[in-house]
Amino acid sequence: MTECNGCGCCCDPVMSAVTPLDMARLPPWAVDERTRRWYQEDLTPLNRKEALAKMPWLAQGGKTALALDGTTGDVTIAFSMFYKCRHFDTETRTCLDYDNRPQPCVDFPFDGRSGAQLNHMDKAAALPPECSFNADIGRPVQIRVKHD
Repeated sequence: MTECNGCGCCCDPVMSAVTPLDMARLPPWAVDERTRRWYQEDLTPLNRKEALAKMPWLAQGGKTALALDGTTGDVTIAFSMFYKCRHFDTETRTCLDYDNRPQPCVDFPFDGRSGAQLNHMDKAAALPPECSFNADIGRPVQIRVKHD
């Protein structure tokens, strides 16, 4: 498994298919308390237009966002919810609470799977072009250009 290159694209903004209300409705045994708290206390919803402006590699696709793989031309359904995390520092592009991050962040992007465990769905992951984990699924990794 490739090591994270710290581009911060997975955190700015956070993409999820789950809402804070969804998380609140899950039974206690279905999710750890840290993750539940993160959704309910640390994430602020972003409107779609603002989120997609930060993610030029995604395009509007009805109620979901779509990612186009520049190498294969494949279209991948991304996530429909976007959030700002209060622990993400936009200047350093790092997590201010990295050692205490919730499970979705720990498991990003393949839920802890690597090598032969990666399946077809993982290979269709909607990853930012700068994310080093693209290398794990045979995609090139772009160098992050600093935007001022």
